Amino acid sequence: MTLWKGSDQEWDAIVSVFPYTQFAQSSAWKDFQKSLGRDVVRVSDGTSFCQLIHIKKMIGSFWLAQRGPVQIESGDFASKITLLLPDYGWFVRFEPVPPLQSTTLDLSSDLRRRRSHDPSFTRLLHVAATEEEILAQMHHKTRYNIRVAQKHEIMIREADSVDEFLALQLDTAKRDRFSAQGDTYVSKQFDILKKAGLATILLAEKNGKPLAANFLLAYGDTVTYLYGASSSQDRQLMAPYLLHWESILWAKRSGHRYYDFWGVNPEDKNHPDFKKAWDGISRFKAGWGGLQIELPGTFDYPRKMMFYNLGRSICKI
Repeated sequence: MTLWKGSDQEWDAIVSVFPYTQFAQSSAWKDFQKSLGRDVVRVSDGTSFCQLIHIKKMIGSFWLAQRGPVQIESGDFASKITLLLPDYGWFVRFEPVPPLQSTTLDLSSDLRRRRSHDPSFTRLLHVAATEEEILAQMHHKTRYNIRVAQKHEIMIREADSVDEFLALQLDTAKRDRFSAQGDTYVSKQFDILKKAGLATILLAEKNGKPLAANFLLAYGDTVTYLYGASSSQDRQLMAPYLLHWESILWAKRSGHRYYDFWGVNPEDKNHPDFKKAWDGISRFKAGWGGLQIELPGTFDYPRKMMFYNLGRSICKI
């Protein structure tokens, strides 16, 4: 395992061709993180690749390998990677992504499992299938609601800016009582990732009135539904259903292989990553069919045990 010395173009040429490509390991995501004032380091052993971000907290800091290392097959990666990082940060947080057909790893006992940073369970829809095959695996209610939205002549278009999404996100957060990402964060994210060709916002509207929006990231063979938002008005028009169907078709037309719904609940309610608040959205996503997969999860590798334990207790990092 060594520090990566190649260019962004060389990195993406390798990482973007892995099955089930992870946008958080892209050069565009690196540029976004650096725009937030964060250091980014890359390492590779020629087979596995890992991009890590330095996250600063009010007290202390840590390194985050967001959805990384990718294509990892050995469980002893943590110590090898940690030795290459600059000598700051109380611990290193990993979200290993093994090859898609084998999502289990024999992990080192030095790694400490914690509640997931990014979702450890998600639902993947294989959009390389025919439209008929994709529709056939949906719940009948999902197909019905798509037809309802079509009957009401909901229109889908690509948004020119992030503004309409932000307005809908505020509405959604108030209605569902959750804290959304800040406007400045999402705006910067959209601007940088759109310029790099990753970000697209699809908007559903009726008579020019925005009703729902999907924030999509396309990298390699995967389109990820990162954020969604909808209006509290005219919900009987079922705009989010047609919007998702058109998002899936957009991913298919663009030549991608997977549509990633980016997070669902595990079936086991006793699993540490189960969130009661995700029950509704998990049912919605399950209605589209596809395959629910489990990634290994999020693990911490302490570098300074005393500070790590202090940070966990005080900062809840």
